[in-house]
Amino acid sequence: MLPLKPDTRSIDDIPDLALEDGDRFVVPQVPSNVNVAGQVYSANAFVFERGHRVKDYLKVAGGPSRLANTNRTFVLRADGSVFSHQYGNLEKAVMFPGDTLIVPMKIDKRAVLRTLVDVATVVGQFGIGVAAINVLK
Repeated sequence: MLPLKPDTRSIDDIPDLALEDGDRFVVPQVPSNVNVAGQVYSANAFVFERGHRVKDYLKVAGGPSRLANTNRTFVLRADGSVFSHQYGNLEKAVMFPGDTLIVPMKIDKRAVLRTLVDVATVVGQFGIGVAAINVLK
């Protein structure tokens, strides 16, 4: 990964690279969109607008749904890096072309625990049944 800023425009900003015979340095086109995915009302790709922040794209997507875990929301940058609440105020973070805003779903831990208890009960009852059959033999 090259340490470039998303708004780099000059060839002078590219760090020195050791290239060998046959190597190619390709600069892809700048994407024209920002993606919003996950638990929002309109997960979609939106046209990139310079200066817009996470909160602006979240608003355009209809905001987080009732199933959204807003504490775990993060931005997957076009260069592969991640920006989340751990690194600063996420809602005020500036979005760049090709970035993806991801709003994950809440996981109901009670439902998982309830299922685990149900499975343990069935296994326990099965064990008691097997023990009863062995006693009757």
